[in-house]
Amino acid sequence: MFFRAKNKRAAGKRNGVSTGGAKAKRKKNAQKAVLPENDLHTMTLFIALIALFIWALAAATVVYRRTLPTHGYVVGQQAEQTIYTEVEFAYVDYEATERRRQEARREVPLVFRVNQEVNQVQLRLIESIHEYYRGLAEPSAEPETLPSEVPDSPPPAAGVPETPPPAPPLVETLEGRHSRESMKQFLADDDLRSRLRDLLHSQLQQGVRAEEAADLFLDQPGPRDPIRILVPNQEQRSVLRPLAQVATPQQAKQAAIESLTAETPELTSEQKDLATTLAGAVITPNLSLHPQRTEELRQTVASQVENVMRTIAAGEILVQRGERLSAEHLEKLDNYFRQIRGRQRETFGLIEDLAAALLLLVLVLGFARALVLFDPASAASRSRILLMVSIVALQLLLARLAIHLFTVHEISSFYLLAALPAALGGVLAAQLVGLRIAILSTLFCSLTIALQVGGRFDFFMVASIAGVIGALLVYRARRRIEMFKAGIWLGLSFFFLSSLFYANRGIPPEAFGCLAVVALLNGFGTAVIASTIMPVFEYAFGVSTDISLLEMSDLNHPLLRRLQIEAPGTFHHSLMVAILAEQAADAIGANPLLARVSAYFHDIGKISQAEYFTENAMAAGSRDAHTNLQPRMSSLIILNHVKEGLALAASHKLNKTLREAIAQHHGTSLIYYFYRRAAEQHAKSGRDDKSPGQHDYRYPGPLPMRREVVLIGIADACEAAARSLQKPSPQKLKNLVAEIISAKLHDGQLDQADLTFQELAIARETMVKTLCTMYHGRIAYPKEPGKENGEDAAQPDSQSPQNAGGVEEKTESDD
Repeated sequence: MFFRAKNKRAAGKRNGVSTGGAKAKRKKNAQKAVLPENDLHTMTLFIALIALFIWALAAATVVYRRTLPTHGYVVGQQAEQTIYTEVEFAYVDYEATERRRQEARREVPLVFRVNQEVNQVQLRLIESIHEYYRGLAEPSAEPETLPSEVPDSPPPAAGVPETPPPAPPLVETLEGRHSRESMKQFLADDDLRSRLRDLLHSQLQQGVRAEEAADLFLDQPGPRDPIRILVPNQEQRSVLRPLAQVATPQQAKQAAIESLTAETPELTSEQKDLATTLAGAVITPNLSLHPQRTEELRQTVASQVENVMRTIAAGEILVQRGERLSAEHLEKLDNYFRQIRGRQRETFGLIEDLAAALLLLVLVLGFARALVLFDPASAASRSRILLMVSIVALQLLLARLAIHLFTVHEISSFYLLAALPAALGGVLAAQLVGLRIAILSTLFCSLTIALQVGGRFDFFMVASIAGVIGALLVYRARRRIEMFKAGIWLGLSFFFLSSLFYANRGIPPEAFGCLAVVALLNGFGTAVIASTIMPVFEYAFGVSTDISLLEMSDLNHPLLRRLQIEAPGTFHHSLMVAILAEQAADAIGANPLLARVSAYFHDIGKISQAEYFTENAMAAGSRDAHTNLQPRMSSLIILNHVKEGLALAASHKLNKTLREAIAQHHGTSLIYYFYRRAAEQHAKSGRDDKSPGQHDYRYPGPLPMRREVVLIGIADACEAAARSLQKPSPQKLKNLVAEIISAKLHDGQLDQADLTFQELAIARETMVKTLCTMYHGRIAYPKEPGKENGEDAAQPDSQSPQNAGGVEEKTESDD
């Protein structure tokens, strides 16, 4: 957390430098610093609420509906020891249960349906024969031809009889047994014909099977007697009928004729014979197997079979030492350990929950304290705290979900150890917050995960080591392909760590093969999930990862393209500042990519009034635009480039980190050149009014906090001032950088900087080296006689400091 030192100016005078900008609080002899009282109370309350939330969430994932993995055995494993039962317990014998269910399925009768299409075709035969004989008795009248119609064929010749309609196939059979006249008379009786048709329809609706049973079942598995027949037009209902009660065609025909004889006593023998012949032709097998309904009925019956329970008394042997474990062994062990743990929960459940909650409270407080000690910048930022809390919450919930799924599906914890998504939080935190916070959050989440599985040491070790490895692998990842490569290495780490804990436990090789697949999927899945949700976190919390920064470092970005074209001097200045800041950031362990990209954009506000900044005016060869302006107006133009830069950053949706660099790289520094000129003009005027105040010539701030932004501010001033040096030498550059840093310290510009004095000294030396390479000396080439003015004469370098004097002298160099 950032603090302001009490009496820091007085302390600065005593020590020769200001104490405001350093993180001397990291050192044991640092002064204790405090926030303003209102801010301190607000931040304390905020942190307390966040800590309470994390504690409640972690406790809930540990104690709420606690499901713990029961054992770590796999099929084929050789038992390390003989396991005896301490208590009597019951378990489900799944093999016996499955056998009973298969037996129940085999006892389910086959389901048949009455084929209504067959019924309609067969009953239509009676009507077609009747229509045939009626057509012979009453020839149809010749249709009237309309005047506009042309007949397709000429009318038949006179005296030639008209061709009769074709006879149905059944007519020949009937006329071979009965006379045509008797057929006509029988079918002409509408009442008798309708009664016969209804009786035949009734027999068909009851179902007619084939004479041979084999033709009915078609080798389908299942009992042959009885069978189930779906009720026509009500196929949700079915009736169970013995096979003997299902009529064959002969039986159905006989039943129909008997019913007709009973209903029509006056029926002659010839009519009865004719009706019998018709019935024999109409009635045919119409039952067909319904596979879907048969399977549904089998599934229903199988699901109603109760589980077969086996009881094992206390003191019996579950597994002999050296015995290869089978699926039945695992079922016994799973139920036995669940029974043991259930009894322990009944006896000590409340005590375990309270102990876990108390331990989690200690962990949360320790995590908060470590956060303040190791990363005070993050501890002072509400958005970064919320980001860390979101990552931790996501990690704990995913771990709880994985443990629950493995337990519910009774999967061995042997695989859970490699499948647990324990590295996701570390991977996200390393990219979004930083390595130190990633390691702290990984340790906290690993301890919580170990409590989720009942305090198992192997889970803590695998989760913590894999999480730290994941954080180290992706900490400086700048391309998404590096994330996926890290995911593969992370999977191998999961496999290696998990294998260490099961190396001498008789695990079969094929189980280790499955473990390797699970571990690789876990590692690669972690990389995919992290790459997918990382942009969401960046957008929601305004942070930047190296991956997104690398995308922003493209010099073809629209803003940088405008800067190249409209303010080329500023663009070149930004490139030099980027080199200085990047080298210094790398030297002190800060983020060099963030420093470089932020330096690219730090002066984009100069685009709007580029001609008023000396580096652009000299590049264009124009005169000083401030010559005819009052110092106050000139200072307003210079100050405005920060406001314009923020507006351009917002319109182009630059992230929060880059906007901070634009707003803070000048801090509240003084534009000394115009302030001094205003004071001189006021003194020469002899006016008695108040002299110009420094507040009118200072940038609005805020003061820089992030290390990379601090380095950009220092590099900005050093690069501009170095251009004003005549014949720069290493000693001159060293003195210049030291003076600029000392001036910023005394001016309080580093009061909130996340830097130690040691880091500041390293950054100073690095910038001096970099400036020396930029402004290195050149060998004076001798001129050839007679070519003093020729093209071969040595020309002064246009970029040398001799020709770049005072580029920034009137703007930033004197602040």
